[in-house]
Amino acid sequence: MALTAKQESKFLESSLFVGCEKDSLRGLAQIVMPHSLFKGEVLRVTREQEAVGFLLSGKLEICNLHGVLYYNICPGECVGMEDLFSEVTPVVECCVRAKTNSILTFLTHQQMRELLQENRQIRENYLTMLANQVHHSLNRLQQFTAPTPSIALGMYLLQHETEGLVRLTDGFAGLARRLNISRATLYRSMAELEQMQIISHFEKTIAVLDVQRLYGYVQSQSDIPSILE
Repeated sequence: MALTAKQESKFLESSLFVGCEKDSLRGLAQIVMPHSLFKGEVLRVTREQEAVGFLLSGKLEICNLHGVLYYNICPGECVGMEDLFSEVTPVVECCVRAKTNSILTFLTHQQMRELLQENRQIRENYLTMLANQVHHSLNRLQQFTAPTPSIALGMYLLQHETEGLVRLTDGFAGLARRLNISRATLYRSMAELEQMQIISHFEKTIAVLDVQRLYGYVQSQSDIPSILE
């Protein structure tokens, strides 16, 4: 089954193809096929699959086999980019879980290598995407190894605030899962920062009342502040 016109358009709008001449990629878009994942369904990502996934619609969660959330994938983003040239075998494979009904398509590693060899813009986009993923992984590592849950929360807020607001699309339960803590621990951490008048919250939003004070609080408690800069 070929991609629909809408799916083909989403494929060509992928972050990997930003700045590329779309007409040169239409032949590729016409030979890939859609793959459906229903809400809650898990797609195990293994190196043996030797493919990079492109999300066309829906929303995916990348997590380990114990359910710890690493990050979300939205339409236009890719999954499996890091395995294309890696020589490292992961100790534990990660998995892709559909947060909503989702549709992906895949390019084999061979197809990806040919694209990277032929198109400089795609090579630059690929490196940018990998660099972003490295920074994201470092941020997540700092959150998981933070000395207290309040510091982990502060790091997350500093990394995600826009004009002083952090909107939680998955609610506070989703935030707790991202930080790998219980909801009770999250609420205690929020109460601690609210008592210091650094944050407030309403509905599915956390307001950072004083970004500099929050940064100072996190920096004073952390031995590795550079990732937040």
